[in-house]
Amino acid sequence: MVELEKDKSGYLIYSASKSVLYLTVVAAVTGSALLTFDVKTFTVSPFRALIPLLWVLFVADVFFRRKALSAHNYKNVRYYLFFLALWISYAILSLAWADSRVAAVKDILLLFTGLSLIFFLVLYFTKLEDLKRLYYLWLVTLVVTIGIGYWNIFTGKQLFEHPEIPAAFRALYMHIPRATFFNQNDYATYLALSIPFVLAFIRFVGNKLGMVAGLALIVLVFHQLLLTNSRANYVAIIIGVVFWFIFLLRGKDKLKVLAIAILLVLILFVASPGQMHRASILVQKQLTSIFVNPDPVDDTLGVRERLIANCLIFLKQHYGFGVGAGNVEYHMAKFAVYDNEGVLDAHNWWVEVATNYGIFIFISYLMFYCGLLVRIFRAYFKLESPFEKMIGESMLVGFFIFPVAATSSSSIMGFGPQWFFFAFSLAFLSYYRNKSISDSTPKPSTI
Repeated sequence: MVELEKDKSGYLIYSASKSVLYLTVVAAVTGSALLTFDVKTFTVSPFRALIPLLWVLFVADVFFRRKALSAHNYKNVRYYLFFLALWISYAILSLAWADSRVAAVKDILLLFTGLSLIFFLVLYFTKLEDLKRLYYLWLVTLVVTIGIGYWNIFTGKQLFEHPEIPAAFRALYMHIPRATFFNQNDYATYLALSIPFVLAFIRFVGNKLGMVAGLALIVLVFHQLLLTNSRANYVAIIIGVVFWFIFLLRGKDKLKVLAIAILLVLILFVASPGQMHRASILVQKQLTSIFVNPDPVDDTLGVRERLIANCLIFLKQHYGFGVGAGNVEYHMAKFAVYDNEGVLDAHNWWVEVATNYGIFIFISYLMFYCGLLVRIFRAYFKLESPFEKMIGESMLVGFFIFPVAATSSSSIMGFGPQWFFFAFSLAFLSYYRNKSISDSTPKPSTI
């Protein structure tokens, strides 16, 4: 009787864990500007607040079911998870030489939050039905976020106002969409990572109504992405779409995509020729400004170059071991060699990882990233069901978008969509490998 009650309690805790995890995913992919509060120097968002609850439920799950840490869930992605464990261990070790312990602890907490999401998604979402719900959850939250973005555009109101922006300049930013994110670069990166999900949905949804809805959504996403003025994300999207078009589309599909794209552009030009003309000039100017700075007053590219130069100097001064978790800002404020004009963040995820955690972790992170990309690329051509193809394709295109998109924001250590993207990829890879092993296992013969 006691065992029966224990099993029942274990099932209830398991169900509660999955429900909270769904809420955590929604909180992760919808930014941090909603329902947040500050605890000293640390901003607590719903995403960060739900992670401790998941750990409490996990401990209870282990106590009641004793199956929560099943090796079956992790064995196919164990090397990737080993690197993540190594990463946070090195981050904790770096407290020994980090100049700012407060900044280090803050960074370690952000890293722990992101890695926790990966841990729990791989643990609990092991079936295709789970992955389907996650995929549609991303699309639904995208629709809601786009709606808030248009509220920003039409009303000039934002969920969060930057106190450091002078009142005289706020009029320039009030109509730029930020939705549930603190700034437009974070929002643009979220939109860039969302585009592969929508493209794959359009291709594999299998019905005309879904395809039309997907096409409408992709137009809205591109429109808001254009208004963010995020040049790095423009380049990222171009790289991702070119990869998708050349390597993932077949001959007939390429012709269909070209025809639909031309039709959409013609419709937009007929519906609003003036705005489309202004948009084309804007994109041309912004892309050109990546290589040639036309505005000597706005030297954002020059500042980014000097930030990278300072980071490389810090890394050399610390013999390749890194300045310590989260200490880039401290070193930029105290020891910058080149003028950073008051900007303290690295504004480049790859440089940030290398400078904070050193060459060893940086190279290991590159191996982690490239390994995931190669494994999913190989798996993609063996996938059978349309939904498996949908997930695989969105992951692959996302992997080509992310490297450049990650250079847009000041820092993406606490950027929820990044951690969900990697968590979803690992959960999908784990599912695929488990399925492949199951399919290749000889079935007992029957008489």
